[in-house]
Amino acid sequence: MADGALSRKAMVVAAGNAVQMLIAQIAVNLFLVRLLPSQEVFGTYRQVWLLLNTLFPILMFGMHFAAYYYMPGLGPTARRTFVIRSMLVLLAVGAVSAALLWWQAAPLAGFFRNPAAEPVLRAAAPYLDLTLPASFLFHAFIAVDRQWSAVIWNLGFFIPQSVLIVLLVWTDVPLDRLFLSLALLTAVRGLVALVEIHRAFPRAGAEPHLPVATALAYAVPVGMVSVVAILGEKIDKYVVSAWLDPERFALYSVGAVEFPLCVLVATAAFTVMRPRIASMHHQGDATGIARFWRAATWKLALVIFPSVVYLALVATPLMRFLYTDAYVSADAVFRLYLGLTVFRVVAAEPLLSSTGRTRHVFWGGWLFLVLDLALNVALVRPLGLWGPPLGTVLATGLLTLGYVAFAARALRVSVAALLPLRGLLVLALLSALAGVPVLWVLARDWSPLVTLLAAAGAFSAAYLALVLGFRQASVEDFRRLLPGK
Repeated sequence: MADGALSRKAMVVAAGNAVQMLIAQIAVNLFLVRLLPSQEVFGTYRQVWLLLNTLFPILMFGMHFAAYYYMPGLGPTARRTFVIRSMLVLLAVGAVSAALLWWQAAPLAGFFRNPAAEPVLRAAAPYLDLTLPASFLFHAFIAVDRQWSAVIWNLGFFIPQSVLIVLLVWTDVPLDRLFLSLALLTAVRGLVALVEIHRAFPRAGAEPHLPVATALAYAVPVGMVSVVAILGEKIDKYVVSAWLDPERFALYSVGAVEFPLCVLVATAAFTVMRPRIASMHHQGDATGIARFWRAATWKLALVIFPSVVYLALVATPLMRFLYTDAYVSADAVFRLYLGLTVFRVVAAEPLLSSTGRTRHVFWGGWLFLVLDLALNVALVRPLGLWGPPLGTVLATGLLTLGYVAFAARALRVSVAALLPLRGLLVLALLSALAGVPVLWVLARDWSPLVTLLAAAGAFSAAYLALVLGFRQASVEDFRRLLPGK
């Protein structure tokens, strides 16, 4: 596949995920913090979603990876059968998981230090079951190069779901009835999925089918790697839920996020980079891989470093604008979490995975999980809300350093050959200098929105002037942010 086509497809999926994230996660929360009666209720709502969003990808147990691996090589009828059988398996897995969630709702509510979560968790059980098979269709579309269908399929559900959540909360519907209503909406999505399968994967004669056992044999080991990553991403939220009260979890949940633009730029870039690195690895071109990775790191830093500096400076008016004065104290958590965004620039996991070193990524992920959990637990009591993000950033930094060192050794190159260390340092300093005009803006007594806009204008002008003036980048560098461009 040509690099340009791969980049466009990656950007289609990235754009769709961006819209989904902005609507289903960020925009909805902007309404709920204003509509729900208290931080405790909002904390309960967020705790239930924390559990669901942890279980969804885990209970897929790699079946979506099996779709990516097998479906491109199957005929039309075999694709249809694979999709139907996979969705039935996931429906069965979801039913068992939903029953366990219903049964264990009381202990889970106790773990969250929140008795009010028990009925809401039970109400969310049917939603858990019905969402799994319908979500698989998104990955099936991508597996057969139907990215637009995948994006439309997701947004066609998440936009109505988001509207329904806001409307139900606005009309004072209790949280347990809200999740039961979402389950009904998901059931309708399942019926639509049957129509979509018939339309997108028509039967075209007799073909040998891929056994489900074969797909599972491939999916489960690969899926275990993603399970470790998922747990690593969410362990701090569980520590806060277990050690602190729902009100403070509500604060933490709005602050402990990475800025969507930075995440999406990095994700789209790595999506394009993986096949290019794999191709060079098969050709034995270690020097080419190092040179390619070095250039890609620089392009990511051009966007992510200044974004981190700007967001760190405006964290307080940003929290006030998005979540009201009641959540403004989440700004400290937000600033600490920006450390994770910085490490995305030099993350070496895609480099290791694309050169066949998935075993090292797997064990590195487990080591990170243990270290992250230990640091979170050790720091949450003395530091409160500051402890878990600090522990997560420290654990991520150590993992990143380990991955980079191992990648350099595996490719038999120096760390300096992989990362433009001096250039990254200069870029970080220029980004910091660009924040000086923002300090003047922050000293003004303006509304949060005016402050954010004025700060963005002042910072962008200063950053571009500094980077271009010191010839650290060109205009073309900003236009070609993805390696596939």
